[in-house]
Amino acid sequence: MLAEEQLNAMTARYEAATPGPWGVVGFSAADFEGVHTRYVKAGDLEVGSIRFYQNADASLVIHAPDDIPALIAEVRRLREENERLGDELFNLETDRPWRKEEVPDANA
Repeated sequence: MLAEEQLNAMTARYEAATPGPWGVVGFSAADFEGVHTRYVKAGDLEVGSIRFYQNADASLVIHAPDDIPALIAEVRRLREENERLGDELFNLETDRPWRKEEVPDANA
């Protein structure tokens, strides 16, 4: 399970990155190894290049600035829901008169 500190570090890295939208400026033909180079931009800035074997590799990097905050938000939402449901379950177990220890023993 991810610790809250890890989620905070991921959020900090995302927030420190160049604002988007991220995309590609262009790409080169394959070199002798069959590797292509794509030039990545964030907003109006070219922020780097990616050497990749498949378009999916470049797509992963380009979409990460959108995907990462969405995933972090979903982890936090699910944690809150889990905590809420745990509280509800605890309340159901402690507020019911038919709890095992409160049911009279028929043999007594």
